[in-house]
Parts: sequence; C-alpha cells; structure tokens
Amino acid sequence: MKIISSLCVAALLAAACNENTGKTNQESKTVDSASLKGQDSAGTVAPPLVMASYSGVLPCADCEALEVTLTLNSDSSYRKRSLYMGRTSKGAGSNEFTDTGKWVMNGDTLLLDSKNAPGKYIKSDSGLVQLDMKGKRITGRLADKYVLKQTH
Repeated sequence: MKIISSLCVAALLAAACNENTGKTNQESKTVDSASLKGQDSAGTVAPPLVMASYSGVLPCADCEALEVTLTLNSDSSYRKRSLYMGRTSKGAGSNEFTDTGKWVMNGDTLLLDSKNAPGKYIKSDSGLVQLDMKGKRITGRLADKYVLKQTH
C-alpha cells in the first residue's frame, strides 16, 4: 500500500512539474512580491515609472489661461499641476495647485479620482481632450482649446 501511495505522489509531482511544458518564457514568468510593491530587491521603494505626461494651455474663466501638466504613472497614480496665468495673487502659491490621486481607463476615457477639478478626458490622436464636470464633451467656440498634448 505504501508503494502505491508513493507512486501516486510521484506521479502527481511529475505532472505538476511538467504543467508549464509548451509555454513560452513570457507566459511562465512570475513577478516577485517586492516588484509588486514598487520595491527593489534591497527593499527600497522605487519611484513610480512615468507612463505619459500631457500638457497644455487651457481657457480660464477668471484668468488669462490655465497651464496644465498631467503626469500618469505606471502604478496608476497621477500628478496634475495647474497654474492660473495672469491672476492676481492672493498669497504665496495661490496661483498654482497640485492634485494627486489614482487614475483608471474606462474604454477610451481617462478617469482621475479628482473631486474639485475636471477629472475626465478622452484619449485622442493628439493627446487628451478634457471633458466637463458632467463627463460631456465641451462645446462652443473654445471647445478645441481643451486639449492636453502628450509630452513624454
């Protein structure tokens, strides 16, 4: 009985070892837990890789223009810097704002988890087209000005 049990265990082990046969190296690669956490093998945290950066000068209701730079990182985080050009400053840093958070793609729509600023964009050939606060395309004579061009 012990011999039969040993043979069964050996057969199961052999089958498990041969399970990856026929797969390419790409298919059988695994990712270590450190790289999933953004750490290198020494345990230090690596900065997120930049997937893409976009920038543009957009229309502004209460200033000359709004200079926007949006950086999307590979860890699904983003950084959006907005500079209100020509606005009378009301203190240090009052004309420049930085928003950070997470982003996701839903089809061809980029969604930022921003609560105070427009956080929806449609991917286009030239970059990202900003949508209004309700997620609709901006219309009117300035509609074509709401584009962030890819810079990286």
